Amino acid sequence: MLEQASNDALIWFGNNFMKANPSKFQSIWFNKDDLSLNFEVADSTIKSEKVVKLLGIQLDSKLSFT
Repeated sequence: MLEQASNDALIWFGNNFMKANPSKFQSIWFNKDDLSLNFEVADSTIKSEKVVKLLGIQLDSKLSFT
């Protein structure tokens, strides 16, 4: 479902004269387990990380903001 929704969003961007860069997409998995989730979007593999940087702020999977 995540792959399909991401690809639908890319189509919507294209239909509205916008361009997304899937190679810069990030994914974070919020859960207790140390599971990893990878998915494909427009020939790019998006790997879930424990920490992602968003607008200069680092978010971790436990939302501790350290």
